Amino acid sequence: MTKLMRISRLICTAMFVSVFIWPASSAEPEDIQDSGFMKVGHDVVPVRHSDRQLVTGIDLDKVFSRYIPDYERYGRSPQDLGTLWRWSERRDQDHSKYLRRTVRVFRSHEAALSGASRYLLSIQAVLRCDPPNPNDPGFISWGEKTFVCDNVFVSLLLSDHYKSIPEWFQRDLRNGADGIYKGPEVQPPVILGDDFPDDMTLLKIDGKPTAQLRVISPDQRPVYTSISATPRGYIFSRIGQPGNASRPANVEWVAPGHVVVVDPGSATIVDLEAVAVNDLCVVSDYWTKKAVRIAPPQEVQPQE
Repeated sequence: MTKLMRISRLICTAMFVSVFIWPASSAEPEDIQDSGFMKVGHDVVPVRHSDRQLVTGIDLDKVFSRYIPDYERYGRSPQDLGTLWRWSERRDQDHSKYLRRTVRVFRSHEAALSGASRYLLSIQAVLRCDPPNPNDPGFISWGEKTFVCDNVFVSLLLSDHYKSIPEWFQRDLRNGADGIYKGPEVQPPVILGDDFPDDMTLLKIDGKPTAQLRVISPDQRPVYTSISATPRGYIFSRIGQPGNASRPANVEWVAPGHVVVVDPGSATIVDLEAVAVNDLCVVSDYWTKKAVRIAPPQEVQPQE
């Protein structure tokens, strides 16, 4: 990056921050409740808490059955995309009507912003934050279909048949509705990984390196788990393609609470990251474990 480009970026960032600060100074203090700023995705956004109760869980079937006629005809299932969870529905064979939902309930507004940042940095499109409304604390949006409302992150991909759903969903999140539960505290699933070993090759099941990783779900709710492995020294190019690793590691988190190296690929040591989400979209804190050996070191070939 040239010196001129760096200066230009700094100027743009300063202008962006000033846009947020100026309207805040003209509003009533109780409407703003500023507690600072966060880098979220590609922008810096203000952290502003509303006086609404936290959302403690969302029953997506109850909520979306109000929005979509013949909702029960849809096929619905959670889909694992790395450390991102997406609930998806598709009914028509011609795909003229479609809806994909990423809905995640976090323990706080700050955690929801952090979750939004993970999502925004993981997708190919660059979404820029809309100017925040000083009279609507707790809400940040990136277009009409991606937003944070208090402690909930939502991103919707939908056809024009359902273009009113984002507005309806925002209304229900703010005001409460059947299927949207609120309370003073969120109880997310908890990943128990303090004793996870540094070397998974010490224990093998069916010849595959294995280690225990359990999750506790409050109220015994169904929980879905996801884990990803990034080889040490793994480099991504600007278009998101792997750089110096020919085959990525395939690591799975399977019942009743074990991480299994299905295929180490070309990796010997990896960084692990795991997350769990229950059937009410409540997300655990991210669990990470650095520098875990999943395969024996490669043999040193004798020099001729």
